[in-house]
Order: sequence, then structure tokens, then C-alpha cells
Amino acid sequence: MIAKIIYILITLLMFSSCLKEEYPDNAFEEQLVVEGSIEQDGVAKVMLSLNMQHSEKISEETLRNRIIRYAIVVVTDETDSENIQSEQLICRMDKKYPTQFVYMGATIIGKVGGKYRLDIYYSGRQWTATTTIPEPNRLYDVTTEIVGNMYRIKATIKPNADNLPYMVRCETSFTKEDEPYYLPPALFGIIENCEQETTITINRPLDYENIREYSTLFLIYEDVYIQFCTMSKFGYRYWSLWENCTLNSLNPVFPVDEEPPTNIVEVTENATTRGAAGIWQGYGVSYYRVVPNLNNLPKN
Repeated sequence: MIAKIIYILITLLMFSSCLKEEYPDNAFEEQLVVEGSIEQDGVAKVMLSLNMQHSEKISEETLRNRIIRYAIVVVTDETDSENIQSEQLICRMDKKYPTQFVYMGATIIGKVGGKYRLDIYYSGRQWTATTTIPEPNRLYDVTTEIVGNMYRIKATIKPNADNLPYMVRCETSFTKEDEPYYLPPALFGIIENCEQETTITINRPLDYENIREYSTLFLIYEDVYIQFCTMSKFGYRYWSLWENCTLNSLNPVFPVDEEPPTNIVEVTENATTRGAAGIWQGYGVSYYRVVPNLNNLPKN
């Protein structure tokens, strides 16, 4: 629970405080923060919150108050111009998600090559974004290597036809009977592209709750669920800068001087303008469950 609160705290603060230049508190602009996705054979999922000032008092209550639970969220399938379909997502409580609440679809199922529009209505304002779902790729030769009482995961990735980037997400805190719903990005799991076959190491996501004991490796009793995502080049720009802000927002030597881009725009009477932060992204995905090869454990 605490780790998830810290995760959403970083997201809320990131769009206010990751820039190197400091601004007075009265320059703070409240913004909608969106993390939305749709993948092939899956429904739309959207988390909504409001950013917060870096000087604001941090508590579980103030963080909970920044999570938006009463917006109208609509996804429209625009793939076929002669058969456009829309559905309003339902907000439900789900502790597997960092915000504890997620807007989730039911009837519109993502398809490779499909085009999907997101519309958000909240507090008398409207925001919109569009995305498509790229062709998924897969991991090859997924292997485990025992390191003491932990293990390392390696995999091979190959180029895709459109030279699109990848993202690796993973999670361990699920039972074998409980398929994960939300998987956080693996540390250094944002991959711009690969022009040739490449071997990568899949790292554990950062554990903010136990950062002093954090290791990139996995414990030998943990099964690891992996989501390998093909995404747009915009998705790469967003997630790579998101990771940079997460790791270096307080780094005095290599400060972050650029915040992540957004494809969420506010609809006004005459135009659309940037009025929010975050991303609405279609992913081509493949899933894996990795079990360590305990036959390679060192013998006493």
C-alpha cells in the first residue's frame, strides 16, 4: 500500500517539480494527470489524478484527495468510420492499481491497427487524445541465472517492421492464480528500438518502500509476470522522460530540465491546447510468467 502511494506521489509531483528552474508557489498550475492504455484483446484502462505542489503537505489523506473518482471517461473506437462505437468507462476500486481507482471499459476490445479516442469530462472541462495499437512483438530465449538466493532474467528482443520502441513491465506480488492487472515499468525497461537482435536484462521495478534494500534481481521463490509492450515513438519519449524524472528529479549533479510530453489536450471553444499531463497509449503486448530454474542452484 505504501509503495503504491509513493508511486502515485512521484507522478503527481513530477509534473510540478522535475524542472531544474524553480518557480514561486503562486506560479503553480493545477493539471489533470492521465495514465491510460488499451492493448490488443484488452479493454481500456485509465487512471486520473491531479498534480500537486512540491511544497504541499504530504499525507495519505492529501494524496487520496488528488485522485479523481467522479469524472466521465469515454473511449471511442474510430477504426471503422462507418461503424464508430463509444462506451463510458466505469470507475471501480482496485487496489492492484497505484491510484487504487481505475476507469475500465467492458465492450470495446482493442485490435491491432485500431484507432481509439479518449475523452475526459471533469469539473466543466474536456480533454481528448487518440492512439493506435501497433503489432505486438515477442521476447525470445527468456532465461534465468541464479545469483546467490536471487536470480536474473535475460531475454532476446528483435527489431519490428516499423522500428518501434519497446517497454518492459513486470511484477512479482501476485499468486499463480491471480493474473496481474497493472504492471509497473521495469527499471531501465524503456527501449528506444533495436536495429538488430539484442539481449536485455529485465530488472525489478524500483521499490520505493524498501529503497535501501532494493535489488534489480528477483528472489528465487518469486514468479515474475512480464508484459512486453510495443508502443509508438511518442510513448518512448513519454516513458523515457518519466523514468528520467523518477530517477533524477532530486539529483543535483544531473538535474532533470525537461518534463515528459503529453498527448492529452484540452478542448476549448476555438481550439485544443495543452491542459493536462500524462499519456493515452495503445500497446501491442505479449505476456510471460517466468519461474526460476532451481536446478541451477549452487550445491552446498
